[in-house]
Amino acid sequence: MFRNASETGYYKAAMVVSGFVTFAPVAIQVAFVHLTSELWDKGNTEDITRLTSRATKYNLLLAGLVTIGIASLSQEFVPFYFGSDYTPAIPAILVLLPGTLALAIARPIIATGQGSGRLRILVRFLAVASLINLIGNVLLIPKMGIIGAAIATSVGYGSILFFAIIGARKIGFDPLHGLSFIRLTGTLAISSITIYSFASIIESNILSLILVPVVGGVIFLGISLAFKSVKISELRQFMNQS
Repeated sequence: MFRNASETGYYKAAMVVSGFVTFAPVAIQVAFVHLTSELWDKGNTEDITRLTSRATKYNLLLAGLVTIGIASLSQEFVPFYFGSDYTPAIPAILVLLPGTLALAIARPIIATGQGSGRLRILVRFLAVASLINLIGNVLLIPKMGIIGAAIATSVGYGSILFFAIIGARKIGFDPLHGLSFIRLTGTLAISSITIYSFASIIESNILSLILVPVVGGVIFLGISLAFKSVKISELRQFMNQS
């Protein structure tokens, strides 16, 4: 509506790549609707809060790792996946990633609210977030093109997380209960610097796409354990349950 077909194609590519962040959270969202519905029926709000806050933590770490990986490899991945003509999409991807990460974190929270059956609160908040996105797009796309669209969408996605947390507390559970934001922020910040630095020293694009996800995952796990964002006892419990 505002720009030519080429820019629309670049932005579509940026949306596809940034959307990789939400793959796992979408699956978690679907599972949580059914899981928390049973807990809501039983009135186990403490269990709901504990389950949702734990899911929020691990969802943040997992989606954060994917976000770091995409940001570190965008220069190599986009030409490999779409072709060299799509390199103009890379700046839009980087702008979209923070908002997409926020949306990924919000998905299990929204699912828990859906399980309660109190959908009116969620619908109102999500409608406001959609309006923020729409207004931002209308104002920014004519002036800034795909970067303006990325800014508007990223802000809109970020507002979804903000409203999801407020809505959750109104419904009766706290998705942030017991979370240490210093540890989580430290894990993501140090991991970003370390993984990006590792990716930047590899000259071969193909080698980067092979090594960075593997080595980056190991680095991220090590830093998560060092900051105690993930505990060894939790890993053992997960392995036993598996």
